[in-house]
Amino acid sequence: MARRNKPRGRPRGGKSGGSRTLLYVLLAASLLAAAVIVSGGDLFRWFGEKYAETGEPVKEKSEELGKKADELQEDAKRKAGELQEDALKKASGVKEDIGRKIGGNDDK
Repeated sequence: MARRNKPRGRPRGGKSGGSRTLLYVLLAASLLAAAVIVSGGDLFRWFGEKYAETGEPVKEKSEELGKKADELQEDAKRKAGELQEDALKKASGVKEDIGRKIGGNDDK
């Protein structure tokens, strides 16, 4: 009995799906371009207005978050400065205590 070779993969012949999709995309783009030319660009103007309306609340919130971030950063710097001052006071106190115990300077 003779064995038949079965075709594998995509069938041969005919148009591929890629060229058909490209044709549809080009057709849609040309229809959109024609609509824009006929309307005088009102479609793009409408999208621009909607984008501006949507962007205002986002801009306000980002400015508000920026201010809060600045406040938090200043607060963190202030607290870090206070901690550094406390550490220096404690270190100088320990240094004086060690000096007294050893019998060094009693300048106090």
